[in-house]
Amino acid sequence: MPRREKREGICFIEDKRERGITFSKRRDGLYKMACDLSVLTGVRVAVVLEMESGIMHSFGTPSAAPIVEAFLSGGPLVEPLADEATNARIRMLQGEVARLDMESVTHEKRAELSLEHIKNIQDENPGIVPNFIFSKEEDLSLEDLNKLFNELLWVREDIRR
Repeated sequence: MPRREKREGICFIEDKRERGITFSKRRDGLYKMACDLSVLTGVRVAVVLEMESGIMHSFGTPSAAPIVEAFLSGGPLVEPLADEATNARIRMLQGEVARLDMESVTHEKRAELSLEHIKNIQDENPGIVPNFIFSKEEDLSLEDLNKLFNELLWVREDIRR
């Protein structure tokens, strides 16, 4: 899928479909940043969003409702009915989620680099062999597999010499 050209500045997105996609992606990014802020600093975070359609989205650590209620009432935050051990476990799990999320991003970047590397090898070697090597076994015909086998035998003999 071709990449969209970058936008110059921020402006209202007229296309409803594009606006919905952007909302979902930006909302997820906002929730991730709120979770990271909570994990790193130990603060309670609540984010409330209302779409054009009136649909409400909320995120909170550990829950948005008590934080929002305390904010609206102007009173102190009422602790949820969780003991300190449960709160510690929640913080530990939030940290684990943040760590796994970072690992996921790292793995995605590595996979992207690997695909670029494979494409570079295929471009540098326009022959059949690189395309066979990086193909799935079930995508190759018997003839293709025989050609690959013969090419690999030739490479092995060449290395022995």
